[in-house]
Amino acid sequence: MAVIIIDNLNKRLNELSNPQDTLMAVGNNVQKEVVSNWNRSLGGDGTPFKPLTPKYKNYKLKVTGNAIPNMRLTGKMQKVMKTRKRGKYAVVIGFSPGQQPKADGNATKRPNMMTVSDKTISYVNKFILDRITK
Repeated sequence: MAVIIIDNLNKRLNELSNPQDTLMAVGNNVQKEVVSNWNRSLGGDGTPFKPLTPKYKNYKLKVTGNAIPNMRLTGKMQKVMKTRKRGKYAVVIGFSPGQQPKADGNATKRPNMMTVSDKTISYVNKFILDRITK
């Protein structure tokens, strides 16, 4: 379903009066939702993260005082997560080059790290369509 919504929406992006600003707003809101989910030990789509391995759990407990699988050890990766413009009709949510390898490693262990839910796709659809019809 999400792919169909996005495909249909892509065909209408040229109807936006300011597509880059609209897409940046969407990307920033989706980014906030993803980080909010991480802070609750959930992937971007709201599915639970796998438990930490015993070795990493002990390490994280020593470093941070908690062993919660929340994508936060030092906080650097989340601080440099940004929504960036990519062409006229696209944005990408990503990390600075220095943090990208860490993000890639985490994504290998937690494939749901940067996914989004159907609820988020519906939000994106409504947000953009509301701006097309105004």
